[in-house]
Order: sequence, then structure tokens, then C-alpha cells
Amino acid sequence: MRVHLLLLWDYLGIPHNPEKQVSRSLLSIISFEVDANLMQITISVERRGALVAAIHNFITPSST
Repeated sequence: MRVHLLLLWDYLGIPHNPEKQVSRSLLSIISFEVDANLMQITISVERRGALVAAIHNFITPSST
């Protein structure tokens, strides 16, 4: 059904982001790998470190 909708949008000239119309068992969502079949979410070690640093910066009181 989704394919028919996107084909209609193409025919009508309605813009859409093809890379956001992904349908597969493993999806990347904001640096997280989401596997709906396994009901599992993972994140790479590098991205995890960046996330922890961003959270730390967010919760640390500023000196100003």
C-alpha cells in the first residue's frame, strides 16, 4: 500500500524523501539501530559515548 501512495505522489509531483520511506527489519533511527523483529535497540560505542557526553553537558550546571 505504501508503494502505491509514493507512486501517486511521484505522479502528482508531491515531494517526499525516499530515504525516509525505508521498510526493512533493521532501521537506523537517530543513531540507534532498531530491530523490530528482535524487539531490540542498539547503539555503537562511538555514538554511545557521544550521547553520554551530551547528557552530561546537559545536566551539568553552567557557571554563568
